[in-house]
Amino acid sequence: MPLLKKVFIYSISALLVLLLLLITLAPPIVRWAVEDWLQDEGVEAQFDHLSMTLGLGRIEIVGLRGEDAQARGFGLDELILDVELLPLMSRRIVIEQVEVNGLRLDVVTQPDDMIVGGLSLAKLSAGDEVELEQEVSKEEAVVEDWAVELHRLAINNVKLCVAQEADVVETHHCIALDSLLLEGGIDVPSLQNIQVNLPESVVLKGVSVTDKLQQITLLALSKLAVESLHYEAAGGGLDGIVLDELSLSGLEQDISDLGLMSVSGGFESFQLDGLSWQPDNVLDPQDWGVTFRGFAIKATKFCATKLVDGKSDPQCLGFEQLLIDGGLSVPSVNELQVEMPGTLTLSGFNVEDQLYQLGVMSLDELNLKALNYQTGGLTLDQVVLNKLKLLERHEAMLRSDSIVYHGGLDKLQLNELAWQPEVLSIDTVNVGGLDLLLHRDEQATLPIIRLLELLLKKADPAASEVADQQLASQDVTSSEEAATPAEARPAMAVIINQFTIGEGSKLSVIDEDIQPVLVQTLSDLQLHVTSINGQQPNKASPAKLSARMGEFGMLRVKAKTWPFREKLNLELQGEIDAFDLLPFTGYLEQAIGYQVQSGQLNSELDVSVEEDMVDADVNLELNKFELLALEKALRQGSAEVRVSASGEAQETESSALPIGLALNLLKDDNGKIYLELPVSGPVGDPSLSFSYVVSVVMRKAMTAAVMNYYAPLGILNIASGLMKSATELRFEPMLFDPGQSSLTGFHRDRLRKMAQLLSEKSQLSLSFCASASGADALSILQLPAAPEAGLVLTLEQREELRVLASERGSVVKENLLEMGAGSAQVVLCQPDLALDRFEPAEMEVSL
Repeated sequence: MPLLKKVFIYSISALLVLLLLLITLAPPIVRWAVEDWLQDEGVEAQFDHLSMTLGLGRIEIVGLRGEDAQARGFGLDELILDVELLPLMSRRIVIEQVEVNGLRLDVVTQPDDMIVGGLSLAKLSAGDEVELEQEVSKEEAVVEDWAVELHRLAINNVKLCVAQEADVVETHHCIALDSLLLEGGIDVPSLQNIQVNLPESVVLKGVSVTDKLQQITLLALSKLAVESLHYEAAGGGLDGIVLDELSLSGLEQDISDLGLMSVSGGFESFQLDGLSWQPDNVLDPQDWGVTFRGFAIKATKFCATKLVDGKSDPQCLGFEQLLIDGGLSVPSVNELQVEMPGTLTLSGFNVEDQLYQLGVMSLDELNLKALNYQTGGLTLDQVVLNKLKLLERHEAMLRSDSIVYHGGLDKLQLNELAWQPEVLSIDTVNVGGLDLLLHRDEQATLPIIRLLELLLKKADPAASEVADQQLASQDVTSSEEAATPAEARPAMAVIINQFTIGEGSKLSVIDEDIQPVLVQTLSDLQLHVTSINGQQPNKASPAKLSARMGEFGMLRVKAKTWPFREKLNLELQGEIDAFDLLPFTGYLEQAIGYQVQSGQLNSELDVSVEEDMVDADVNLELNKFELLALEKALRQGSAEVRVSASGEAQETESSALPIGLALNLLKDDNGKIYLELPVSGPVGDPSLSFSYVVSVVMRKAMTAAVMNYYAPLGILNIASGLMKSATELRFEPMLFDPGQSSLTGFHRDRLRKMAQLLSEKSQLSLSFCASASGADALSILQLPAAPEAGLVLTLEQREELRVLASERGSVVKENLLEMGAGSAQVVLCQPDLALDRFEPAEMEVSL
């Protein structure tokens, strides 16, 4: 440090001596001496004008310029220097004015030298270093202090060009300055204990950095103002810094071997008020702190551009304003501490991908209140987000123009947040206006996944592979470190006293993998969860959920959850009211092969999940539930249905009970159906899928309900009477003695129960298909057994048998009508001759 001070003092002394020489010598001699010295250094130079006014201490230089053989040089249009001479006697340098206009300077860096204005610094410093070492080695009893005052400084139209030379020119950048103006002067009371006082301001305008080789502007700055600056070795302070505009463009550099990336952008204004910087000389001389009263940056936008499939892919970030109100303090940098008693506000924040014209994220406002951070902990009184939107939908993905983003919310508020490496604690989390979209396309994939893959696509596959290998090696190292018990860190626990979603929240669902396409909304979503505590995983978190399903349906749920246990645990009771099933016909078509014509669902839910094992009872009430088989729907052209490659309707396996007929059997007089669906098994098992529950569990429940209800009536013989059929239910046939059509007591008992069924279920009908057998033929022929040659009947005898079979059907129908059945409910078939059967004739009965 003493050596540095001596060098600084010698430099000032040399400057004073030079000034005195310039004042003393005649301008022509000075011009000749300077031109001759520059010529010896290989620079051809000349002056247009040089004047000195001894009484006023003024030096004016006009048109000084020069260049070497390689056209590297300098230029100065005008220099005006006013120095008061008398204060020099008291070791005070008082400069009334320095004005520089039109300064141009070329700087070329070489492997072993730097050429400045055509002058070789290596050559110039070769002799000066020896002389300087000799001077510094002399012991001096006293080093005299100096003071400097500069009343006015004006610099206009400056240009500095820097080139780096190797085998070829690698870079060539130029820095330009329109003006630099010092108002109110600057005072340096001491050069030994350096102090700087700037009572008013210094203003820098029109700064630009350009690349001459690529003809691009790297940086442009319209204005920089520093006001009321005070600095000394022990501390410092700033009343204000203002930047009107900063813009960057065309910068390219290699980043972590991931490929070329360029960065561009800028901001309209930047303001920092009341900056105070103070080293801590008591606790740690190397530590320091900083505080300021306010901070603002406006109209900011930066873009990072990379190559994707040979195309430039600019992804841009911008915001309207970042404002800190109430000040910010960093008492220590070594032991990092940040104190912000007021607020930080970020407004108009957005991230977009310009190649795909997609908004990645937008945020109207982020507000942080009363932040306090130190190593190992952070506290915040409040965090508020307003109008957050995530992932704009691609035009090709749009199914509904009203749904523009995949997610968003009107407001998110977190109160009393405290973070430590072991725990994150939040008193309340309130989410308002949550808007989420679940969209599945025709390929049964989620477009949001494809969109994320598109936005995160890596530009250079080779570089990406290297990066992946590096990441994999880091993962191996991390896993090895994690395996060491001494270095293992516990997972951070989350504690939230209250979590609420409401205020117009909704969930929209679009499923294009079914036909017709499902577009539904779960609106007026209300969720309230309390006592979320990661430190107590065995403590339940009560929850309440309600929502409007579609236009008229309602969902209400009460639950207990254990969100931090290793396996899923849940207790849930809920109800669904007036849920319209018509929009969900596509799922039923896939699962059971029927189309929904109409129907509403009311349901009571009782779900228990213990250690990933589900045990649920779902009570269903189906109101006015009407189905249409897919083949019939195709035939009538009344619905879009899925067809196979062969053009036939897709059907599920036939079960013990046809769905449509079972529904008719289960309907009461008001057209309602009541079912209980028991569901159990491990979470994630395919048997808990929607298709399985509908096509298997529901069929079994319907079959059980029908059999349990009707078996006591004696109509259904559970052991053998219920036959598998895809279209109808068949009961045990009614048997008639040979040649007889009259009813026995047993026949009447069975018909009485059938009539009771038809009276209770007006929507049902029974078909009776009578026949005449070989036994009836033997009775007509009055033969004891069938001849070996077989039966031989005349046309008249065959007709007599048909009449017998027809009489049997008529007798059955007449008796049923007398017992209360409706005429339309009893359907007779054409009589049939089963002459190869020599047993009592059968009358088939089916629903």
